[in-house]
Amino acid sequence: MNTLLTNILPAAAVIGGLGLVLGVGLSFADKFFTVEDGADIKNILDKLPGIDCGACGYSGCGQFAAAIKKEQAFYDGCPIYKRKNVKP
Repeated sequence: MNTLLTNILPAAAVIGGLGLVLGVGLSFADKFFTVEDGADIKNILDKLPGIDCGACGYSGCGQFAAAIKKEQAFYDGCPIYKRKNVKP
């Protein structure tokens, strides 16, 4: 019991405290250093399926939406979007 109190508990307290401080620091960093994508990309993402399948040639819907915004890609490059929006 003496070894537990003198060695293990202080080490666990230090590691736990360090984890808490770093977690709070990362939370504040996320708030202050967030880059806004803009309403345009969010509007485009709302129209896409959001499954990040990569069938469009981009690694996810976020990159595909950015390419649409830059006019490097079009909505019909997404096969799922095309299937969902085709009128019979």
